[in-house]
Amino acid sequence: MRIRTYLKIGKPSVKGGIMVLFGIFNSRLGIGVEIFTINLIYGPLAYLFLAFSGLIVIKLFQVLDTPSYNGNLTIKRVLIIIGTGYLIGFILTIVNVVINSIIYYINISIIIFTAFIGILWCIFIIIGLKSRKNIPIVKVCIITFTFSIGLIYGAFLNILNIPVYIYYFFFSISFLQISREFTKGFNKREKVEDFILFPIRMDDYKLLKYSLFFQILSVLFMVLSIYKILKYPSLFLFITIPGLIIIILGAFLTLASILENDIYKKISSILKIGILLELIMLLIIGK
Repeated sequence: MRIRTYLKIGKPSVKGGIMVLFGIFNSRLGIGVEIFTINLIYGPLAYLFLAFSGLIVIKLFQVLDTPSYNGNLTIKRVLIIIGTGYLIGFILTIVNVVINSIIYYINISIIIFTAFIGILWCIFIIIGLKSRKNIPIVKVCIITFTFSIGLIYGAFLNILNIPVYIYYFFFSISFLQISREFTKGFNKREKVEDFILFPIRMDDYKLLKYSLFFQILSVLFMVLSIYKILKYPSLFLFITIPGLIIIILGAFLTLASILENDIYKKISSILKIGILLELIMLLIIGK
C-alpha cells in the first residue's frame, strides 16, 4: 500500500490515541507525576499501533472482496501488516510497563488488556472469514472499538481499579458510535470511495431501528454516570443536561425517520456532537 493509504487508514486510530489521553487523565489521582508523564508519552503512541492493526483488519476484508482492485496486496501481506502493527503496539506497552516498574510497580493489568485487544482483533478476523455477510457488522465494531477502547486502555495504564464511571462513559460513547455507524450505512446510496465503507445489507427501517436502540442504551449509561457528576452541580446543569438533550434529540429524529422522513445526515451530526459533549464531561470531572 502507498504511504497515502496508510495515513488514510491510520486517521481513525489517532482518535483512539486521543481517547487514551482521556483515560490517563481520568485515573491519574495518586500515581505520581513521573508515572503520569511516562504514560502520556508511551500510552497514545502504543495504542496508535494497536488501533491501526485493528483497522487493517477492515482492509483485509476489502482484499477478500475486490482482490484485483488492491493490486499486489495479498491476504498474507495484510495479515503480516496486522501482526506487525499489533506487535509494535504490544512492545511499546511492555516498554511503558518496564519503565514504570523501575519507578513504581509492574503493571500486569495493562499487559493482559493489551493481549485482550489482540484476541479481539483475531475474533473479528475469524468472524469475517467464516461469514462474509457479517463483514459490515464487524466493520462497525472495529471502527467503534478502535476509538472507544482507548479510554479503558489509558485508564489501565495508571491503575487496576478503574473508576466505575469510566466504564459507564465507555459504554455510552461506544453505543453512540455504533449508532452513528448504522446511520452512515445510508452511504450505500452515494458513490464514496473509502476503505472503511461497506454497504450494510439492511433496509432503511432496520438500520434506523438499530440506531435508535443503541442511542437508548447510550442514554441509559450516561444517566448511570450522573452519580459522579452530582458532586459537581454546575457541571450537571451546563454539561450533562445539554448532553442528554442532544442524544435524546438524535433518538427523536431517528424515530421520526423511521416513521416518516429521511434525515440520517442530521442524525449522524447530532450523535457526533453527543460524543463530543461526553468527552468534555470526562475532561472536566476527571480526577
